[in-house]
Amino acid sequence: MSEEKVPYLTETDDPDAKSGDTIHCCSEAMKMMKEKMNTVIDDISSRAGVVGAKFHEGTSRAGEYTKAGLHRTEEGIKHHPMSSILTAIGVGVAIGFLLAWRGNRH
Repeated sequence: MSEEKVPYLTETDDPDAKSGDTIHCCSEAMKMMKEKMNTVIDDISSRAGVVGAKFHEGTSRAGEYTKAGLHRTEEGIKHHPMSSILTAIGVGVAIGFLLAWRGNRH
């Protein structure tokens, strides 16, 4: 960002200055600050929009991958039912042993 000269908000050192000069100076400073704030807000809004779009794209892609994985799993079960059943039983037994072993330790 470029450095812009911002009028001071304090009283001027000029003995000939009138209170209207100080008010005008403050008014100009307020206008400049408002313009800067609006620029920053617009920048943040545009960046938030980009982040939101990327997040939506990522969640959509994750949903697609999940559906594809579920489809592959269903196809695997249809084509190899016995292997699927034995795998499920093996996983169940392993979890049962781990839970029983953990229960005995405490």
